[in-house]
Amino acid sequence: MKGPIKVNETQYADYDFGTFNDGNYQHIDTSAHREFMGRLTVNPLGAQSRYDSLGLTAFYNYAYSHKCTPDENSSNATCEHITRVEMLGSYTAEHWGFIGEWDYGHNAFSSSNLFIGSGPADAVGIPTTGPNSFAPWNKMVGGILNQQAIQEGWDFPGHVDIPHTPFTAFGLF
Repeated sequence: MKGPIKVNETQYADYDFGTFNDGNYQHIDTSAHREFMGRLTVNPLGAQSRYDSLGLTAFYNYAYSHKCTPDENSSNATCEHITRVEMLGSYTAEHWGFIGEWDYGHNAFSSSNLFIGSGPADAVGIPTTGPNSFAPWNKMVGGILNQQAIQEGWDFPGHVDIPHTPFTAFGLF
């Protein structure tokens, strides 16, 4: 379900929530588990679109890995749950914008997140050798994450239009 909450064409909130199986264009649905995702954005000053003015957003995701089949024991490391929480505060004006974001994850990110759609062969499970091998890096990342990882971080992206030019400066801290 999704939708904005508007009063006289001014948006004061926007929401999305749902429950999903874990099948998608990359994976078949092999598990008995389902995933829940929800997002709520509040625009306390009102907004004419979902991207302008002050926005406060909360996102929550709870799932199990698609690698966990129904006959596997829940104590199996590949069956650990995935949790992701994201909180954002943003302000967008006509010529600039700024976001502050906090992310929390339990098993939410893996080395493959860096290579969705394309990447080195050994990072996606095809062994290679030689100077271009990512195998040592991928092994290290997999050992650190080991399906028990707690990930947390902050970031602060922003942009400003450069007056009288078609250019925009942007940055991320």
